[in-house]
Amino acid sequence: MSVRGFLPLTATGVILLILSSNLAAYLLWRNHERKMQTMMQKEFDDLDWRISFLCSSMKDILRWSAERALIEASQRAEQYHPNVEEVAGIIASGYFAQHLQAVIDSFQNSGEKINLFISTPVVRFSSTGDFIIARAYFPLGLLVEIKNPEGTIIASKKIWKIETPIKVRFFLLENLMDNFIREHQAKVIETLEKMLYFRAWSEALINGIVHLDRSSDEVLFRYAWCKAEEEIFRSADWLDISELDFFTEKIELISSEINSLRELKSAFLQIYEILYSSHQKVEKTIDGELNLLELVEKDLENAIKLLQNVLSHKEPGKISSRIIQGMCKRPENDAPSIAEQLEIGISKIIAEIKTAQRMLNQRETKEAENILRSLFSTVKPKEIRIEHEIAGEKIRGIFKIYFDENSPPSIMAVLELLSGILSDLAKISSPEPEFEFHISQLDIPEMSRETLYKTFPPRSECSPFVSVYHDLKIKSVEYFREDLSGVIGNRAATPIYLPFLDVVIWWGQWSVVIKIGDGVEEIFDYPNQNLLQKTLLGYIHSCLSYRWSFKEENFIIRVVVISPEPFYFSEI
Repeated sequence: MSVRGFLPLTATGVILLILSSNLAAYLLWRNHERKMQTMMQKEFDDLDWRISFLCSSMKDILRWSAERALIEASQRAEQYHPNVEEVAGIIASGYFAQHLQAVIDSFQNSGEKINLFISTPVVRFSSTGDFIIARAYFPLGLLVEIKNPEGTIIASKKIWKIETPIKVRFFLLENLMDNFIREHQAKVIETLEKMLYFRAWSEALINGIVHLDRSSDEVLFRYAWCKAEEEIFRSADWLDISELDFFTEKIELISSEINSLRELKSAFLQIYEILYSSHQKVEKTIDGELNLLELVEKDLENAIKLLQNVLSHKEPGKISSRIIQGMCKRPENDAPSIAEQLEIGISKIIAEIKTAQRMLNQRETKEAENILRSLFSTVKPKEIRIEHEIAGEKIRGIFKIYFDENSPPSIMAVLELLSGILSDLAKISSPEPEFEFHISQLDIPEMSRETLYKTFPPRSECSPFVSVYHDLKIKSVEYFREDLSGVIGNRAATPIYLPFLDVVIWWGQWSVVIKIGDGVEEIFDYPNQNLLQKTLLGYIHSCLSYRWSFKEENFIIRVVVISPEPFYFSEI
């Protein structure tokens, strides 16, 4: 019997065999493909890692190029100012392009197949906090392609810029040096002018001879230069200066004299202010504010007491005491002294005020007003010619008499007399000493100071913590007398008569011209000693320095000394 609709068993077996063979082949193919993809991905990841490594190497090149460029540009800052940053970028661009190709060649020599489509890099610097960032820009892009040895797999990346931080405070150093170059001359002159004045004044008072000494003035100039550094950098190159004992010993004496003069001037200024205030109150009394008259009387009595206190306060040897003696001394014709004139003038005003007050109490307002108005009358002082013989020289002057026993009372005359006294005192005024002498003593190794500082910069104790070095060459120190006696070649100071104090003072004036030659000012970023630099001790990590070479420069200081005693100048 025949059966229809079923395949024979042999056919079925053949079909199953074919299907199983195909499945096995498919599974083998899939396994092969999976292994190939894994191998290709691994190879691609390796190529991608090589690109990342190349980018990292490019950052290292950029950092090295930027550090070298900053060091080179900073060492010649005066040539590139005010474009030091831009010049450093140009130098870094050249270094970066040069060494970038060398890195590519090293990769290719190691068996890598690298195609590098380079456009000219441009390096720029920018600040980030205290430090800076170096950025290399590729205007046309930088295409990096890396192939496997068979050339079947390609990894590529297009780079437009790379950047790396550099731990140096370049912009801080640049700003500090700009400030120093702009301000140092004014600061040096200001400090040196005071120091020369104090020294000359003390010599005039103590010895009667002002020494125009080049060697000591050079030391003072170096000290003033260090003070300018300290004000701007908060640190200074004290290693360049010697001891200042010859100067510091005189500061206490000078301070005492200055304080006594200041107190004398302050007392007379207070008396002037009382008289001026009384002048205003009398005017208001005339305008109807009658209650102010009693206050005027009390104020003027206080002025008399203050004047008497000033005139009685005498310290032996002090300049202020000599001035008071001159004010209390009568001229040869027995006219009232300056001090007596002040007392007479104020006393007469008080007497008139009391009279006016009494009339007001008696309702005699008109008469009281006339008395008060008479106090504003101007008085033309009498003038007498006098002579003072000092050191064999006759000094002629005009002595003014505002008040004697027959003079009318006048507030205006007292104010004019006090104004003259204050004007004469101002001619003997002086600046205040504000110096703190602190010179660090350091041991110097067997190498130049600049090399020492580049290798081991001294620690700075004040923010912004920069170390300072300078090479200062003083070519000459010249003196030019400018007072009348000096102009004609006389060694003595010039005598001047002050009529409101009735004293003769001695005036000396001269200019000091200090010429410096080519020199160097250099500051170091002390906290960040991370730049590999070659020194006499080999390659060490040191800090970035900003170096400014300056040309010849003149410093002109004018010194004026006024003394109540005659003094002379040493031979120049």
